[in-house]
Amino acid sequence: MNYNKNMKLEIFRVDDENPILLDTFLLDDIATQFDYELAQQAKDAEKAKKKAAKKSNSTDEEAAPEPETEEEEVKIVNPKVKISIEFSRSGYMLVTKATVGTSESRRSILNVKHVRKDTQLSEEGLRAAKSRMKWYAKRDDDKIKTDFAKNEFESSIYTMRDWLREDENMPYVGEAIRDAYIEQLTEWEDWLYDEGANQNYSTYEKMHKNMTKDLDSYKARQVAHEGLEVFKTSTEVQLTKYKSALKAAQEHEDFGSTDEEVKDVEDKISEVETWFAEQVLAQTKLDKHEDPVIKPDEVSKKLKNVKKLLDKVKGKKKPKPKKEKKVEEEEEKKEEEKTEDNTEETPKEEAKTEDLWQMQQFLNTVKSLEKP
Repeated sequence: MNYNKNMKLEIFRVDDENPILLDTFLLDDIATQFDYELAQQAKDAEKAKKKAAKKSNSTDEEAAPEPETEEEEVKIVNPKVKISIEFSRSGYMLVTKATVGTSESRRSILNVKHVRKDTQLSEEGLRAAKSRMKWYAKRDDDKIKTDFAKNEFESSIYTMRDWLREDENMPYVGEAIRDAYIEQLTEWEDWLYDEGANQNYSTYEKMHKNMTKDLDSYKARQVAHEGLEVFKTSTEVQLTKYKSALKAAQEHEDFGSTDEEVKDVEDKISEVETWFAEQVLAQTKLDKHEDPVIKPDEVSKKLKNVKKLLDKVKGKKKPKPKKEKKVEEEEEKKEEEKTEDNTEETPKEEAKTEDLWQMQQFLNTVKSLEKP
């Protein structure tokens, strides 16, 4: 990439030290925007100077004079140009955006003119350009990951050292182990500022994992010891709620689980209660520097299994009662009698209709005889 004072941007591809011009763009208003940014900085500096002078003049004359301090000079810096370049699907190179300014919040958009409109990369050149752009993107992504992992590793060294030096935490580690650990942290810190200064993110992540795993176990001891009573109470309360929920479900009219199924839930609750009581007793007998017996994840898993079985028993409904056979037979008999009645009425209706027809025929015959 090359540009001159008139901000003609020329983009080249270098093959075997032979540069090939790919595209040319003009930023024709760069001079105007550049001067505008410098003028704005000068105005801001003048405003700051006047504000400082006004504040100084408003000071009470009787007050004890403060020692004179050298005024901080407002520096005027040259604006920086940022250009975004993309490749179109057809292989053309495009300047999608160009700005000038001194900060992200204070930037002016530049007018971009595409001079060489006939420049198009070959398919091979387009693939190479895209591949290089991916390489740069991965490089930037790796740098972000590396900076984060390195900072995480460094901050953990300080955090762990401070935690180990607290007297209240020493019983959970032991004095000898604590001193050795602090010495190891110092060695990791020296490595970070020396040969480990330019490692990739995977190395820092691996080092961080190895460094913190022991501290996590020390903190687990502390949590198990100091939070035992709270954890014990909350677990017992939860098991009691399961018992109450089972009893309440049995009082519903549509409760359909069998006595055997109910007993399975009661036995499961009793089993977990016994197991948890044994775990608590074993935990109380441990010294602070010993790894805890009670594991919250294991307790949580057992409680979930009890709840799953409880919900299954609670959700089973009593089947709807079937009609008695005798009642069904009586209903069928009534239907048959009703059908027979309808059958008997039908001939009567037909006979009645036949009589009316014959009567009408007789009247018609009489009328015909009365005619002269």
